Amino acid sequence: MTLIVVSSIPLVLSLVIWSPGLIAATIIPSQILLGGMERGSVLPGLRAGELVLGVCAACLLASPRWRWQRLGNIRLNTWMGLYVATGFVVPLISWRLHGHALSGDVVQAYAATGKAGLLYLVFAGLELSDTEVEGVLKAAFWSVVLSGVVAILQVLHFAPVEALLLEYFKGPHLYERLSGEASRATGLAANWHSLGIEFVLALLIGSQLRRLCTGASARRTLAWGMGILVLALGTVRTLTSIVLFAGLLAVPVRNAMDRHGRRLVLWVSILLTVAAAVALAVIASASRRNAYFTTILPASLYVRLYYWLFLYGPIIRSHALLGYGPFLPIVSAKSDDSQFVLLLLRGGFLTLTGWLVTVGRIAFWSHRETTNVAGVRAALAQNVFASTVALVAASIMQSFFTYGGVVEFYWVLVAMLAARATRIPKAALVSATPPA
Repeated sequence: MTLIVVSSIPLVLSLVIWSPGLIAATIIPSQILLGGMERGSVLPGLRAGELVLGVCAACLLASPRWRWQRLGNIRLNTWMGLYVATGFVVPLISWRLHGHALSGDVVQAYAATGKAGLLYLVFAGLELSDTEVEGVLKAAFWSVVLSGVVAILQVLHFAPVEALLLEYFKGPHLYERLSGEASRATGLAANWHSLGIEFVLALLIGSQLRRLCTGASARRTLAWGMGILVLALGTVRTLTSIVLFAGLLAVPVRNAMDRHGRRLVLWVSILLTVAAAVALAVIASASRRNAYFTTILPASLYVRLYYWLFLYGPIIRSHALLGYGPFLPIVSAKSDDSQFVLLLLRGGFLTLTGWLVTVGRIAFWSHRETTNVAGVRAALAQNVFASTVALVAASIMQSFFTYGGVVEFYWVLVAMLAARATRIPKAALVSATPPA
């Protein structure tokens, strides 16, 4: 083992110096394909994906193409600083000042925000060409397609895949599937919620990559990949992913029909499509549980509302400013089931406000960038905007900004756009400096 490590040092150094784009393209696939592995399966206290992320981040920070000066005048710096401060630094300081130890579990509770800050630091200061950025997007897309193939094979009870998942990708959702409580795929994410949102994010990237492609063969290949992702979405069948997918379908329908001036038919079609998707998801959910409702709302939503208002609500009100702490309170609820509720519990209104302000600023900024740039940069800006809107909307029902794989996927896109987006003019920086 030592011989392998020593012999790989020249290869790693050459990649650091000459091919940082290849290392950058490794990060998202490593989190998609390894993110669901059990903690401690490679090193004590770490997931395999976290180990790869740490090595890749260190290599990119050591690359000659990473420069501290590149971070100097990026418009998003203040908001990312706010996000990391309110979602990572302040909660840990508050926990310590209340007399508690900063154990690994405590840090892990806020690690998703720390990862976001690390990825922003790495990619916002890294110089990547358009070809390398496109390579990162392609690597992300095809890694999720591979994850989708695994999910499809799992649902088809393909023995080698099921054995692999049972050996290395265990989790509560996999045990629910094995016990017969659920039939959804858990895949390489070991969690059907994060699996479904990864498929949606990859479909967004696939649609942008098809616009960038000029060759018919490449476009057909991407179409096949997107077809696999649509099939894979059927293996998770979460209400959130189905509604988001319906929203994705509404975009090309709108563009196609708008060109022919049929606005009324257009919006009616969009509304009917979304309503049909929600209705089908509710019916499917009801049939799996042998439950029938007199309203359109699924029973799981009523349960969530009960948890949020009557179990977590009093705790949140008692710890409104800085939250309850890194560990969920002991109540008769399976989970918090919402990013908003989780942030209120772990960091109070301070953390929730920091997150909402940051993602709101990212949405506004990325939408503006779509009109200022073209080519790969425009595709990246459109992806960031659409992903932000989709993730924030979906986070009402699940804590997507804490899920491994989803976190790295999203923040790599944001940081790459920050590195290539319109900078604050130096004249503006000088004029903003008060006179001595």
